[in-house]
Amino acid sequence: MQRRARFWTVAAVVIGGLILTPLGLMALRWASQPNAAFEMPYRGYSVECMRFSPDGRNLAVVTNENGFGGAKEIQRTRVYRVPDGTIVHEIENGARMCAWNSNGSILAVASLNGEEFDLWDTQTWVRKNRLSVGFSEYDKRARALISTHDLSLCFDRQGSLYAAVDPATDAGGDVNPFARAKVWWNASYGKGQIKVEQLGTCQTPFDLSTGFLGTDTRVAISGISEQPLVEILRVRKGPSGNGIVQRDYELTDLGPPESEFVWPAIRLTADGKYLVVRTMERCRLYRLFDDHAKLLRSREDKIDSKAMRRSIGCVLDVSLDGRFAAYSSTDRAEVIRIPDGESVFEVRQAPSPIALSPDGRLLAVADREQKSIRFYQVPQGAEK
Repeated sequence: MQRRARFWTVAAVVIGGLILTPLGLMALRWASQPNAAFEMPYRGYSVECMRFSPDGRNLAVVTNENGFGGAKEIQRTRVYRVPDGTIVHEIENGARMCAWNSNGSILAVASLNGEEFDLWDTQTWVRKNRLSVGFSEYDKRARALISTHDLSLCFDRQGSLYAAVDPATDAGGDVNPFARAKVWWNASYGKGQIKVEQLGTCQTPFDLSTGFLGTDTRVAISGISEQPLVEILRVRKGPSGNGIVQRDYELTDLGPPESEFVWPAIRLTADGKYLVVRTMERCRLYRLFDDHAKLLRSREDKIDSKAMRRSIGCVLDVSLDGRFAAYSSTDRAEVIRIPDGESVFEVRQAPSPIALSPDGRLLAVADREQKSIRFYQVPQGAEK
């Protein structure tokens, strides 16, 4: 009887352990949630985009002011000082996306209709220029049937401004003919209307990123398709000062098929050597060479497709010093080290806009419920 009782006691402990272990591990992970180093409230309903200035002293935040589904959508861009949260400047019609130039002297913001981009002098906060996509009146009328939103915006080190536009479709299902990556050469330094040019061959661009290669610029453009791809370009400065574009190759090995279409968010390190790709199923790290790319690490981490498309500019970020990348997942934000792809930090969080400070020491996470942005310290030189 004692042996039988002992047997059932041991069995109960083992079975109970098997049942409770996953729950216990989950509870342990939530209990070990890191504390934020500091946080600051933001104005508006929800964060659309966050970008640290190159010196890390300011954070530009684009917000939806009146929620989703409002009669008239309102968006604004505010620049907050880090860490005290003081509002340095507010741009009333700054919408969708924003981007700092390489030295932080210019902040570019998109308009709500996606046809114009304003460049602001960050010393005086005087608008320096307004760039236009350059639609004709006929194009504008045709475009009234197409919901086009700006998705990605960035500068290169030479001061040129790049933009990717949402490849929405019209009622007939045809690809939006205006959905091509755009570039305004030397936008940071030019005055008056600067001619816009089409960039690359991708007809359905979703995201883009730039890095420098000596005196050249490396540009990566991701596209939406059944067969996902990332186009790798090289831009050399021509005699006139404008860029001369060379297509180096395309990257199509982004992992097993995920769904009918794939939306790859991408970020290059500033030196153009590494590319981080975030899809709905995984995050991948590549080493880029002149004529090919090498996969270094693939991490299986899902994110909801709606969150992916709603926060394209903020589900993935790379620190300016190129040491870390951060990405959002279904239930957390993760920071990985470059180039080995090892996790160094995570915080439990529903899919939310994120941003890494230029030195990779801070991870900013927006919380719509609390209307605040929390800043977490990222461990340096060691795994989590």
